[in-house]
Amino acid sequence: MPHFFFHLTDGKRTFTDANGVELRNSEAARAYLISHIRELRGTLSDNGIHDWSDWSVILSDVQNNTLQEKGFGSQSKERVMTNERKNSNNRVAPSYEGKFHAFWHGRVVFENGRVKRFETESEAWEFLARCDLAGKIIH
Repeated sequence: MPHFFFHLTDGKRTFTDANGVELRNSEAARAYLISHIRELRGTLSDNGIHDWSDWSVILSDVQNNTLQEKGFGSQSKERVMTNERKNSNNRVAPSYEGKFHAFWHGRVVFENGRVKRFETESEAWEFLARCDLAGKIIH
């Protein structure tokens, strides 16, 4: 099973997760990330820390590649990466029906006049990488 690490940072300091967690895939790691943030926020808030605006958790793999960075704050920004081909102008968002939508250079991806839906987040990111190689939204 793949091994993932969850590092805590405020942009100035980073507390490295030396142990990590084995999870079945990157999607399971992203779900774990959400629950890990909730747990940390609750535990640390009990100790008097209430301002989470600068804090985030960095999800990385065993090669120390950043897969996702998720902020603690309610208005936090989220950064997701898949590999060296990742373009910061692209993003993937979950849909209300449990699938995923892709945004290439800020534009939603359509297919046959409808928003294209992807079964997995990885599938959406792979599609966006192919669009980047083509220099346009491919059909």
